[in-house]
Amino acid sequence: MLRNKKTRLAATMIFLFVGANMASGCAALVGAAAGGAAAYVVTQENND
Repeated sequence: MLRNKKTRLAATMIFLFVGANMASGCAALVGAAAGGAAAYVVTQENND
């Protein structure tokens, strides 16, 4: 399937690009979840 070096290099670059996008997406989701939880805790404490 990946006989020549150009195809292999292109596949590797695409794989790395997709992997980087997934990693940054996961980080953004975790950050948003943590921020939401922190905001929820702060508002709950202020309601007392």
